[in-house]
Amino acid sequence: MSIINNIRYAAERLLIVRSQSTGASREILIRISEPIVEVDSKLGLADGLCCYCWQSIYGIDWSPRKIYGMDSMQALNLASDLDPLILEIGRDYIVCWPGGEPYFD
Repeated sequence: MSIINNIRYAAERLLIVRSQSTGASREILIRISEPIVEVDSKLGLADGLCCYCWQSIYGIDWSPRKIYGMDSMQALNLASDLDPLILEIGRDYIVCWPGGEPYFD
């Protein structure tokens, strides 16, 4: 489990994953950080600024990711769209809501 120090989180979601290989289940917690301004970014923005949010998962071995946006609103919007992340997790796990319903219908 990776831990990012001194980060404030804007949102989190609790889910259940079941290993496709062993069938073992566990809870995971997905957290989205508050937007962080990156100064002197090399991402091609004219003013040298951009923002990002961390996507972190606790409960499985997963490295936190920076999700970039042109400003704080876009960074938060892109980071909070969990569907691509859930699809990636779905390569190794069956992902469900805490009540047991599949994440995707």
